[in-house]
Amino acid sequence: MAIFLVINIHRRNTIMSMKRRLMAVTAISTVVAGTAVVGTAQAATTQPVSSVAIADHQTIFQSTAYLRDDDSVFGPSYSYASGPVNIQTFTRNFPTGERVSVCAGNEVHASMRMTTKRISDSTVQVSLTPKLYEGSTCFSDDLDGYLSSPLTFTMRVGETVKGSLTLNNIEENSGDRVIFNYTVQDFREL
Repeated sequence: MAIFLVINIHRRNTIMSMKRRLMAVTAISTVVAGTAVVGTAQAATTQPVSSVAIADHQTIFQSTAYLRDDDSVFGPSYSYASGPVNIQTFTRNFPTGERVSVCAGNEVHASMRMTTKRISDSTVQVSLTPKLYEGSTCFSDDLDGYLSSPLTFTMRVGETVKGSLTLNNIEENSGDRVIFNYTVQDFREL
């Protein structure tokens, strides 16, 4: 009986130690998994030690577009319209902006696209791409006037560039045209 008791106690200790081991492994696994989750969450929210602020350029294009629709089926017959075309870009988040100008004669409209590229903290490259459309509505995508390549120039912070762009309807050789008298300004945003 003494031997049976010793074996039974030994068995009970073996069973208990297996339960304790299982509970210990479970507890350790939970702690390790919790550490991994917390560690992952902390890693995602930490900031780099050496972060450098990159200057963002705000570039503003302001223009009045003067549009002429030539409906000269039976002689000269023109419709005119004018209106503002304003575009604002940010080199870091929104480097391209496009606006459609007014419509003339319910069939001719123009658009201006401005794309900006940061060259340095103090310099930005600006590209202007005007287009002239003529069709049966003010929403036609029939491209009839364009530049062979964008008008591109470099600006320094605080600089203002003024100019004028004229596009004629070169596809149909008509009197349709748009004139953009524009001002472009560049500012640095931190």
